[in-house]
Amino acid sequence: MPVYTNAGGGGGLDTDLLTATAADVLKGKTAGVKGNDEPVNGTLVLTGDAADSTVLSGKTYYNTDAKSKRTGTMVQRQQL
Repeated sequence: MPVYTNAGGGGGLDTDLLTATAADVLKGKTAGVKGNDEPVNGTLVLTGDAADSTVLSGKTYYNTDAKSKRTGTMVQRQQL
């Protein structure tokens, strides 16, 4: 009967090389972050309140969903 042993060395993340903090990770997501040996829960909440009609036409932005890039539709008017 074969026996499996994990003879490999300890792997994992070198937390000294990580640059993100819990504040950089979206709320509801878990990640390895700088200076912490255990995964942490993110705390970043997107709280945008722009609407497509209030962002210049052709300009892109994120509002409350980090996975949904939006595009403005507001026409830029010339000043007299």
